[in-house]
Amino acid sequence: MFVDYKREIKNIKNIFFVTYVIALCIGWLYFKQTSVIIDNGGCESNILYKKILINNIIVFILMCSGSLFNKISTYSIIITNAYLLGVNTPMIISLQIQGISILFHGVLELFGFFLAALIGMKPIQYHIKNKYNSYKILLLGLSMIVVSAIIEGYISYGFLKITKF
Repeated sequence: MFVDYKREIKNIKNIFFVTYVIALCIGWLYFKQTSVIIDNGGCESNILYKKILINNIIVFILMCSGSLFNKISTYSIIITNAYLLGVNTPMIISLQIQGISILFHGVLELFGFFLAALIGMKPIQYHIKNKYNSYKILLLGLSMIVVSAIIEGYISYGFLKITKF
């Protein structure tokens, strides 16, 4: 299923890694100068879940749209996500035990977005010829996004509220 995608996977990983490392350096520089304020109040878990799910589905669709727009949207979202993750890594580390809750959903969410990137890296003609493989990747990616939104909206949010000092 993924044999045709080996080069694209390598490109995605390389772009993500380089951007992440650069952003991580920037994050460490600025983290020491700023205070971390985490506000978990004011939002019901159900409302939070819906907002997260809608946002993640929009990002997923935009990443898949790279098939139509010569990979531009796919590359830009990969770079943006890697940058934001890199800049926020020092804050996540400072959360210590609370930062673990981010790992619960983060791994699945990134996996889902990487699958969307796989779709966005191939031209639309490829997907027309290989409908079955493209549908499998699309459904697996969407399921990862939905599951990660459930975990982020309910489990991670609850864990942060319980462990907040």
